[in-house]
Amino acid sequence: MFWIPPGGGVEREESPFDCAKREVMGEIGMHINRDRVIYVRQRADTELDYHHVELFILVKSFCGKPAQATTPKFRLSHC
Repeated sequence: MFWIPPGGGVEREESPFDCAKREVMGEIGMHINRDRVIYVRQRADTELDYHHVELFILVKSFCGKPAQATTPKFRLSHC
């Protein structure tokens, strides 16, 4: 089994922290109180004119119980 942290794209005029709160709620149904960015990963490809930046945000506290996503795209799978 593997796990991928909740994530997604930042919407127009949305902060990365608000995006993290929205994505965690949307993907696993939990409220979070975020703290700070703890890791930044970026990939770039000049030939494809592509630049991707990922921010990993530390969660100070959370409320709720994680819910398994029901859509096949996010469903947990066991090997």
